[in-house]
Amino acid sequence: MTSHRPAGDREPPDHQAITLNRSECNELLRANHVGRLGFVNDGWPTILPVNYVLDGDDIIIRTDSGTKFASVRHGAEVSFELDHIDSLYRSGWSVLVHGYATEVVDDDELEHLRGLGLRAWHQGVKPFWIRIAPVLVTGRRLPKGWQYPEPTG
Repeated sequence: MTSHRPAGDREPPDHQAITLNRSECNELLRANHVGRLGFVNDGWPTILPVNYVLDGDDIIIRTDSGTKFASVRHGAEVSFELDHIDSLYRSGWSVLVHGYATEVVDDDELEHLRGLGLRAWHQGVKPFWIRIAPVLVTGRRLPKGWQYPEPTG
């Protein structure tokens, strides 16, 4: 089966997604501080924006006692995603982490995490700390696809 694109929507022949290796994914994770946490809540997939910091390879978030905390605190399987999209150049990248989330309760570990500089963006008390231990990390980059002048025909 062939797919047909409108003439103005053609991609250059080299506009293919590039698989990122673990090191490239980790570099993007370290360079950013906002992602999306995916988890199951009452049987439904839920995706919420969170700010985060890395501790080694682990993703650390803070939260209050709401739905997110109740759903992920006891070793829940979660996904964590961050990306960047450039719609002008039809390019971007994405990193997806699958792992297990657990509440951090050890006093020494909490003291260590407080020193990492993670500050909640949302006002209010965020007394709970969640550690996401990655099991699988994948990433893709879509190079610039737009050309000037735009090809015709």
